[in-house]
Amino acid sequence: MGNLMLLVMAAIWGSAFVAQRMAAGSALGPFSFCAIRYLIAAAAMVPVIAVSQKREGRRGINPFDPKSYGAGSESRWMTGYALGVRRNKTLLGGILAGVFMFGGTACQQFGLITVPTGKAAFLTALYVILVPIGALLVFRKKPGVLAWVGALLGVVGLYFLSFAGGAENGGVSAGDLLVLLCAAFWAAQILTVDHYMEAHADPIRVAGLEYAVTGLLALVGMLLFEKPTWAAVLANVWPILYTAILSTVVGFTLQIIAQQYTDPTPAALIMSLESVFGALTGALILHEFLSGRELVGSAILFAGVIVSQLTLPKRREGGRKGRRGRL
Repeated sequence: MGNLMLLVMAAIWGSAFVAQRMAAGSALGPFSFCAIRYLIAAAAMVPVIAVSQKREGRRGINPFDPKSYGAGSESRWMTGYALGVRRNKTLLGGILAGVFMFGGTACQQFGLITVPTGKAAFLTALYVILVPIGALLVFRKKPGVLAWVGALLGVVGLYFLSFAGGAENGGVSAGDLLVLLCAAFWAAQILTVDHYMEAHADPIRVAGLEYAVTGLLALVGMLLFEKPTWAAVLANVWPILYTAILSTVVGFTLQIIAQQYTDPTPAALIMSLESVFGALTGALILHEFLSGRELVGSAILFAGVIVSQLTLPKRREGGRKGRRGRL
């Protein structure tokens, strides 16, 4: 069941590229689209948070109220301190993740003005390869050998997908670079969320705050650089609602639920199918097809994504006492 839910989530996220591409080619500016999308998503998270709060309330627990824990003053003080740390981690995690999400979604939306759906989907998938590299640079978590093999394949695939033809032949463009920057922001967002989840931040509230921060930052960009009209908003109501409700709120919820029943490696592999669904829906709905060179690059890049999520089997212990195999 968990794998099936992740597959549905990957299809939703992949098809969202079509909705974003449709909005990117309209009169509605990228900042305006992102602002409306994420503020709606943040509003939609309010009842989700309320339901979560109600379920916790039935057990007599308020996750941010130390008075609901323990009977003794010492126990209450200790729990209050821990909850205060959790509250701070939740706030900081939500804000930082929202900043990175804003960078990712804004770059992606600007890039989709010129980059076809399928190409953007595979370029965005590079975040899967960038995550272990980022973990090494920021948290000193050493990635496995296959992560480096996947990164090398990603670079080769990227060359065929964007750089091999040259700018004059439809190769690398400003839009490609924006989508690549988007992948880096998504990798930073994933690392941020992972770090604060390990610090016991509340995942539902982190998500709601993350969407609100993203929407507010996009709103600032909209007010400074764009002048959206009601006609432009109404013309994109379905792309906005699809990405806000299905891609953001439902996709997030499915991921949270499904990953409780699925191991991390197969979960990451299934979620990486987002790029395939993006290319397929782009071809079926928008009639945007990858060239032969871009197909080769996409295949190599996707192989890199798959390889980067695999792990080498551990060697069995040797016959001599104290000798252990290494990865």
